[in-house]
Amino acid sequence: MTTLIGTFHGTFDMNGPARLEKLLSYLHPHAISIEVPEGIDIDGFVTTANERIRDTRRSIRECAAEPWLKQLAQKTVDTYVYELRVAHAQAKKMKAKLYAIDHPDLSEVESFLYVGDAASLMQEIIDSMSPELQKTAASMDIQEFMKLHGKGSRRLYHDPQLLEALYESLPALQKEKLKINFPVSGNTRESYMAERIRALQPNVHIGGAAHAFPEFAPICLPNGTVPLYDLIKDIVTTRYRLSDADDIVS
Repeated sequence: MTTLIGTFHGTFDMNGPARLEKLLSYLHPHAISIEVPEGIDIDGFVTTANERIRDTRRSIRECAAEPWLKQLAQKTVDTYVYELRVAHAQAKKMKAKLYAIDHPDLSEVESFLYVGDAASLMQEIIDSMSPELQKTAASMDIQEFMKLHGKGSRRLYHDPQLLEALYESLPALQKEKLKINFPVSGNTRESYMAERIRALQPNVHIGGAAHAFPEFAPICLPNGTVPLYDLIKDIVTTRYRLSDADDIVS
């Protein structure tokens, strides 16, 4: 039987890395599957990701920018493929198996390996924030801002309409970056992951919220896609929204 963890990728949940680490520590699985293309070299991928993150963080420190913006940029970089990086670290710590089970044709999608340079990243942050939000961020300690962001992202996990409104409010360039032209159909992808979960029987699967919670499917998945949960609900014991980690007492 399998527990599903539904996440929001990247900066839609800037508290995602800490939340996922906490939830996996609580569940302590012996086998984890994750929404990453099957066949990739997980160790090599994570090593490359961590190297690029270190380089970008160094560049951010060396940039001439306001302190609040540099701190927020550092937190933004931490969200890069956080699901895989956190799952990889926790699997090693707990001696758990880690399976990449997404459709193998997705391994060619270049955006999975994109971090970006510091200057572009900080400009994207500014472009995505209203002047009022920029003032708020500048006036707050970064930890206070992360708590504020955490409250907002917690609402997202329970409100598909709010997520859709947030997406529609993004600048055109950011919307374009979020569009990924997958080489397989939505249903082909979901069916593939369902078959791999049934075959491997992980006791935890980590993937985007739309795969675990069908109410997000019309917003996040191609039209007409039957989400993963509907294909394996007979073997799913529990579903967690990643924000549920906030309710776990350490």
